[in-house]
Amino acid sequence: MTPISRLDAFLGNSCEWNNIDFCSPTIREISSIGESVYYSHLILASFDKERILLDLFNFDKDKYETMKNEDDFDVLVSHPTIVQYICDSLSFFINKPVNFDTHTFCFIVDNQPLCNKDNYMELSSVIKMLNGSDSEKKKETKFSSSKAKELLEKRNAMLKKINKNSDDNLDLKDVLSILCVAEGNGINVFNVKELTIYQVYEHLERMSLKDSFNRILPVWANGHLGEKGQMPEWIKKTKL
Repeated sequence: MTPISRLDAFLGNSCEWNNIDFCSPTIREISSIGESVYYSHLILASFDKERILLDLFNFDKDKYETMKNEDDFDVLVSHPTIVQYICDSLSFFINKPVNFDTHTFCFIVDNQPLCNKDNYMELSSVIKMLNGSDSEKKKETKFSSSKAKELLEKRNAMLKKINKNSDDNLDLKDVLSILCVAEGNGINVFNVKELTIYQVYEHLERMSLKDSFNRILPVWANGHLGEKGQMPEWIKKTKL
């Protein structure tokens, strides 16, 4: 995969992939369409079959089980309605109309190919990175038995439900509020809306690293860290 420019993303510029410019939306743009619509766009543009079918379209779970091992792209483009929603969502992140060619099974922008079955996962990673989401492809777990696989799937489903209902998860407003009250970064309630969502999460990640350092520093200075204790490093590469 050709990586996008982390520098451009950090500065709030558009980032090129496959000869097409992608944009990380600003907080103002997200607010104008509504958070729920934005997150729907993110799910659809990420080609996440499970979340699209089960979370957005309330697909029958038993029916989904029959197709969960099929390629995400094949399943999603077989539904014309879902294809149109994906086109609309991709358009949001590109700021240009996106169409789907039913003959080549390819998404098109300005009469040139955007993505198909061969590279849609790369596109998904670009979208996720520019929106501060986890872009790393999860490694497929190998199971010693079908029973072990079933138990793990039940556990993951339970954890997903718990996390979904938890009040401890930070929503976007909370993240912005944290950045606004942090000292020395120049971010406040009057200008935070001009940040891109990538800038928001990248800055939060860096601030979290530095906060961990500042919390441990007095302990280390007073000699209470212990022989094996190490100071957390904040001058290092971020995930975003």
